[in-house]
Amino acid sequence: MYGSPTGSDHSFHGLPGKCGKDRAGAPHPLPANLLLPQWIATHWPKYEEGGRSVGGTADRADWRVARTVFVADDEETARSYGKGHKDSPYRYYYGKMLHKMRILGRLNPFKEDQDMPDEDVTLERVLDALVIAGTAEQVADQISKLNDEVGGFGELV
Repeated sequence: MYGSPTGSDHSFHGLPGKCGKDRAGAPHPLPANLLLPQWIATHWPKYEEGGRSVGGTADRADWRVARTVFVADDEETARSYGKGHKDSPYRYYYGKMLHKMRILGRLNPFKEDQDMPDEDVTLERVLDALVIAGTAEQVADQISKLNDEVGGFGELV
């Protein structure tokens, strides 16, 4: 799944702007759940370009975005299970992903700015950026914010 370390083959969807034309013609594109909103947004122009290259038209209704979502009856439960508790499944998953990406020298998807030092990429920062957790109303607000940040999407996966 991962492209070359330099990203020259443009097949790795985890690097900002690397949703290449070879994947853009896919019927339902899906940026990885480990991408910050600003990096998801960089994939859209490539998807449009890919659609044009095969005589098609890109449609935001087909744009799918992956996110980790947890809805609870109360904010405390959502915060604990979704991000804070040491046994949170999301903390475990993103902790493992962060560890592996750090070893591979591929922290780019977790960086708000590509000049950000690797040591500033912390698990808490990753969880805050990538896990949507809260009450139903809070989650709806967070999904709406994500939709605005990426320029719109048709489906949340």
